[in-house]
Amino acid sequence: MILFTNGDSWTQGDSPAQTLNWEAKKTLDWYNIVPFFGQFYKHINEGVVDPMLCTRAEYKFYDSPVWPKELGHRLGVETWNAGRLGDGNADIKSSTIESIEWLKNQGKKDIFAVIGWSSLIRVPIYTIDKEGKGNIDQQRPDKYTAANDIYRRKNYIQNQFLHHVLDLQNYFKVNNINYLMFNAFDPFLDFNEHFLSTAIDRTKWINHSVKPAHFKEYILQKYNLNDWDESPYFITSHPKDISHIAWAKYLYNYIQSL
Repeated sequence: MILFTNGDSWTQGDSPAQTLNWEAKKTLDWYNIVPFFGQFYKHINEGVVDPMLCTRAEYKFYDSPVWPKELGHRLGVETWNAGRLGDGNADIKSSTIESIEWLKNQGKKDIFAVIGWSSLIRVPIYTIDKEGKGNIDQQRPDKYTAANDIYRRKNYIQNQFLHHVLDLQNYFKVNNINYLMFNAFDPFLDFNEHFLSTAIDRTKWINHSVKPAHFKEYILQKYNLNDWDESPYFITSHPKDISHIAWAKYLYNYIQSL
């Protein structure tokens, strides 16, 4: 089995929650970072074709015990992590597909994917900076009253997220890839009331539920915490190493019970 993982900073790691090491190198024959975090098309368009020329960002948390590394170690399998801090769900979806297609082209088979979805309100938008250069940025509608009203009336955020989930769900099914999904830190409280909820295969979600912020809520409950303020388990709203290790242990036991 090949373990493939993807997500945002709660999957790659984040500083200061994890130890930043810009000089980190690959030292384990079984733990790997997907080149370009799986965003092959973007980097090839920028003229970067050699993955080894672009490993500084990918490997900066390689030495930290983030949950993909800890889970792969416990399962005793080759592991590929495509998690990238700051990624929204659109990025997670597309980089998952590109990563797995790349892995298949490398001759990898029997892939098991674990996807930790990011916040529903990380919405990609196209912007122009003061120099006239186009960029893809993130809009967070909860911070802007006018935009928030539009997004709420159109139910856009919930619809978009569920379409991302459905896209990956169907991709996995067509390609005969087993998988498990969870929400890292953002709950989807009104999921059961959404008209697309019946299209989601909840058996492929932690505890068969799409509603909780699974990773965050597990750590809060396990250590009897009131919130994710700075503590031995969180800092700057990110899980520290001890929390990553605890989540990996939970995932390992959950996967073993499937």
